[in-house]
Amino acid sequence: MDEKFEKMSRLYQALYEINEAILRLEDESHLFPLICDIAVSLGGMRLAWIGRPDLESGSMTRLVSSGATAYLDGIEIFVDPSSDFGQGPTGHVWREGQNVIINDFHSSEMTDPWKERAVTNRINSCGSFPIFRGGEIFAIFTAYHEQIGAFDSDVVALLDELSRDVTFALENFDRNAEIERSSSELAAKERHFRAYFEHSMVGMIALTKDGMILEANSRFCEMLGYKQDELPRNIVYGLSHPDDIELSKAFLARASQATGGYFVLDKRYIHKDGSTIRVHNTVGVVTDALGNFDYLVAAVENVNERDERRNRIELLGRIIDNSLNEVLIYEAKSLRFTWANRGSLVNLGYSALELNEMDALAIKPDFDLASFMELASPLLDKTKEILVFESVHQRKDGSRYPVEVHLQIAEVGEERFFVAVVLDITARIESRDRLLTAASLFTNSREGIAIADADFRVTAINSSFTRITGYSEEDAIGTYVAPTDSPMVFDGGFGEDWSKLLRNGEFDGDLWSHRKDGFGYLNRFSIRHIRDDREMVVGYAGFYKDVTQERSNEERLRNAEMTDSLTGLMNRNSFMVATVELFESESKAMGGVALLLVNLDHFKAVNEAYGYSIGDVALQRLGSRFEAMIDPKRPICRLGGDEFAMAVATKDPLDALDFAQSVLGLIIQPIETDAGEVHLGAFIGISLYPDDSSDFESLFILANSALERARHGGSNKILLFDSSNIGAYTRSLEIQKSFRRALSNDELYLVYQPIVSLRDGSIRSFEALLRWNHPKLGEVPPSEIIRIAERSGFIIPLGNWIISRALAQLASWHRDGVDVAMLSINVSAIQFLDGSLVSILGDKLRQYGLGNGVVEVEITETIAMTNVDESQVQIEKLKDLGVGISIDDFGTGYSSLSYLRKFPATTIKIDQSFTSELVENVEVSTIVESVIRIADALGAEIVAEGVETIAQFEVLQRMGCANVQGYLIARPMLPEKVAPFIEKVAQDPWYFLCQE
Repeated sequence: MDEKFEKMSRLYQALYEINEAILRLEDESHLFPLICDIAVSLGGMRLAWIGRPDLESGSMTRLVSSGATAYLDGIEIFVDPSSDFGQGPTGHVWREGQNVIINDFHSSEMTDPWKERAVTNRINSCGSFPIFRGGEIFAIFTAYHEQIGAFDSDVVALLDELSRDVTFALENFDRNAEIERSSSELAAKERHFRAYFEHSMVGMIALTKDGMILEANSRFCEMLGYKQDELPRNIVYGLSHPDDIELSKAFLARASQATGGYFVLDKRYIHKDGSTIRVHNTVGVVTDALGNFDYLVAAVENVNERDERRNRIELLGRIIDNSLNEVLIYEAKSLRFTWANRGSLVNLGYSALELNEMDALAIKPDFDLASFMELASPLLDKTKEILVFESVHQRKDGSRYPVEVHLQIAEVGEERFFVAVVLDITARIESRDRLLTAASLFTNSREGIAIADADFRVTAINSSFTRITGYSEEDAIGTYVAPTDSPMVFDGGFGEDWSKLLRNGEFDGDLWSHRKDGFGYLNRFSIRHIRDDREMVVGYAGFYKDVTQERSNEERLRNAEMTDSLTGLMNRNSFMVATVELFESESKAMGGVALLLVNLDHFKAVNEAYGYSIGDVALQRLGSRFEAMIDPKRPICRLGGDEFAMAVATKDPLDALDFAQSVLGLIIQPIETDAGEVHLGAFIGISLYPDDSSDFESLFILANSALERARHGGSNKILLFDSSNIGAYTRSLEIQKSFRRALSNDELYLVYQPIVSLRDGSIRSFEALLRWNHPKLGEVPPSEIIRIAERSGFIIPLGNWIISRALAQLASWHRDGVDVAMLSINVSAIQFLDGSLVSILGDKLRQYGLGNGVVEVEITETIAMTNVDESQVQIEKLKDLGVGISIDDFGTGYSSLSYLRKFPATTIKIDQSFTSELVENVEVSTIVESVIRIADALGAEIVAEGVETIAQFEVLQRMGCANVQGYLIARPMLPEKVAPFIEKVAQDPWYFLCQE
């Protein structure tokens, strides 16, 4: 009994606290949390929560909870009776609107889905109660108790009362909110009336039936020239014109007898200054709650002002009608024109009668009815008062022009009209486009730009200016762009050019400047006048470009053009220039020059023994030794590979030999490398200026002739040119001198030799081969052509000619339907490493419209291995261009597999010297078979050159060689013979096997 008493006491205390809270609460957001907290803390409940269902999903959403809330974590409760989770007490309460009490939670079927979590949270009984709002269930209050049977009739009655109290509180909140809203609306109406009364454009007065002014607005006072506190209070005797007093008294008597409605009266008032004001009065009767007369309200319009307005409106109408802008009025429903001003008729080219037969869409080519009505919908539904948009109008002659349209709705009675004021914005669009272009250029320019006024004071800069100079807008704005007082230091200033700028309005120059951080940079600075329409100077535009890196790159390029990349010595071109200058200076001094060509001995053995990186180091260190000998009278260069050229000012052959001996002494000294000491020798050939010849090309050939003889004389041999060998010299000189003529006279030509597949006899590709039919010497061997071209510096133009001629022929075949799938072109070492090969190939491929995979460049094994790093760079660039790489004459050079792996060669060609011994020599046969396997492993195709017999053909076929080339298949042929050959192979791929 005591226990129940204590429980009921707690519940009563909880109910009391909740009722007290309801009386105190002004915000309903605190109500639900307070109920749950009190139910747990004072009412002894294990858990209390309030929830309402999500109307879409039907699941209960917890609004607030207190106590053992872990029971509710992740719980599923629905109000849908078809759900297993919708049969609980909460679902029943929501559907039926009645309390549901469960005094034994674990024996009720209604609580099956939640019994396990009830055990965990010590819950044994519960009660769910509806909370109503506005006559409908708003939420459900559920309380849980630790004891079985805790919800007896007394407890249920108290909790039921609690839920009704909450319902009362919610509805009380709603009533208070409604009262507040109604009060707010009433206050707003009062404010609106007061605002209308005070700010009306006409005079407003409130009158008694005797004509005493109860209230007057400021407009009425202004109309008669009075202040509020000095306005006469009797409208009949204090303000009316003497002749209208009786009229006013009669009007007031009549109006005061009415119980509603409006009356009008035209009369006169006397202005404070004594003048007469004609007015139009609209008077309304205001009654009290019983319908009896209370007071009069009059709207007083100044007729004098109305007439003035009417006159102004008529004037405005004439102005609008004569305006050059278009003013158009058309019906809102049909869009049919009802009026157009003269500007519209002139701009559109229609007469008034023609326009009246048209609708607005006839001049709006960008719109149909639906799109125009959608555009105008904010006007039609009164969400906007005016629309401003850009569009296009079409004239009677079909021409179009851009317009800006100001569109409004006008209502006349029940009819609605569109009123459009239309501006031709052709000039504005053009100006805007120019401004946008200028703004875009200013903002996005990579050059720094500073705009200055006529006094050279900076007014604006772009972001590139800050990037280049380091000066922000805050630093630069207001400073000077002139050479003095500028935030940037111009080393050396402008000098006389600044005076020229002031006269001519421009300056251009490269000036060394300093950034904000003090670092110097080369500034390509320009400044120009900015003039207005009257050609007056109104400002200046300064342009800043950091060309430090560009200048550095130019210098590096110049150095690269003049120096050898490996040793840093002069290259062939710069050596020739320096030597010719030395010829000229020594000629004036009656002196002479010795030209030395140096070919290193044993260098190939160094590469083979230690690798090419050690060979490169040896060349670099030898170049460093030679640098100590260089002066203006002793230029030295690396020709390429292991060849050098030197010149020394001397006329005495013995001095030349002594100099050559000193050069040889530098060469034979051991060279320290990471692989140990390297020992080299040399062959040196010498020719003398002017004794042997007076031009560089001839002397070069003579020195080379001496060098060739020195090679046959043993290691470390030095020889002067011997005029007894004049025959070979004369031939070389004749070839070299006629070389330029040969290029321009078409004495050089190309022939094409096929490469066929051993799998099916199909033609894989053709190789372009150089030929020269010399008018005096006859056919010049290709090897001699190349050697002379390399020695004389013509190899690059020759290579470019071969590429251009070969690709033009390939494009011609393709146009004629001749199926030449790929063309191989031989490239010299000089051109391959020069760096221009990729550029010329790319240009010609684009010029002739040739795609990827139609050209293969053939380089010798020796070329690829001479400068491995540079070779890799060039090969990757060619690969990116879609050009294949063929390693020619494989087996005759270094044949280094470690380096060969670095090159993504598409083809490896076995040299004909191996093919010729293939049948008879077992050792050669083994080497060839190994090369074929190597090519397969590297993913490259294999081509055997120089196949001349069926026996060679058959051996290669058995070895698995993919392709062959040689006289057995076909000799090199002229371009016009290619198409017939292809047709012949198409008919019988193996025809050549029957005609050895």
